[in-house]
Amino acid sequence: MRRVLATTAIVIIGGAGALAGCGDSTPAATTGSPPAATETAAGTTATSSTGQLDAATYVSDAFATLREQPYTSTRVTDQELDASALPAEIRDQAQKQAEEAGGTITSTTRYESPKRIEITQEIGGRTQQIILYDGAAYVSADGTTWVEATGAAGEAFSQASSLARINPAVLFTDITADGSGTVDGKSAQKFTAGINTAAAGDAVASVTGGLGDLGAGLGEALKIEEGSAVLMVDDAVGAISEMQVSMQIAFDLGAIAAASGEDAGDASGMALRITSTSTETITDFGGDITIQKPDATATVSTITELGEFLR
Repeated sequence: MRRVLATTAIVIIGGAGALAGCGDSTPAATTGSPPAATETAAGTTATSSTGQLDAATYVSDAFATLREQPYTSTRVTDQELDASALPAEIRDQAQKQAEEAGGTITSTTRYESPKRIEITQEIGGRTQQIILYDGAAYVSADGTTWVEATGAAGEAFSQASSLARINPAVLFTDITADGSGTVDGKSAQKFTAGINTAAAGDAVASVTGGLGDLGAGLGEALKIEEGSAVLMVDDAVGAISEMQVSMQIAFDLGAIAAASGEDAGDASGMALRITSTSTETITDFGGDITIQKPDATATVSTITELGEFLR
């Protein structure tokens, strides 16, 4: 059961990560020519066609601009496990499960609108797809056979898709202008930021809460300890063009055991730490992207059914 839940959680949380850049919000600044950042002594302001903006507003506007048009993005996430502080038998088991989950996750998102999004994830040698279409969620383990997630399974995806209604800028803190660079040969303004660990943790907990009691326990056990980001804003269109995010994540093994009704034993009070580093690059901004509604052959209404389908 825990392996089924883990498989499902990886897919849903991975989809939530992709959705975090796909929300529906209103730009804070007026529309017009894209802004051009300029550094100040403090490095925290930028200049737009309407005057000076602080860096946080500049980045918030760039996320809002991104979501106004269709686009494709590719996100590659590398995860490094640190189980060195755990007893040998627990360390070996954790290492094995991490290898099964896959150290690198590649996610491709095709975004037509906030209500029509396709996410393809490659995890541990497996490919899984999610399509959100006008409020419904569809899942495939091979790109051919699709099921519609209803009931508790659908609610889990509904929780994940709720991230698409926030501006991702709230997940960052101390946003600072840091010069310029290029993304795929195109000039862009560079911003550095810290991770708002409380907001990011709340976002994860809201998603795992849709996985039932054990999922809620997983959310409580997971703590984002620290993180940093580099955000690039395309000069030509004023939209986010690349995000590099690094986070240190701790899993409280005692809390996970308690949530699953097991004795934590020697793992009580111990944490498994994972360093997650991801780079997401935006392409085909403003392109012609049309998401097709899948022809579902069945429905899955529970987390167990969804996990079994994805295995």
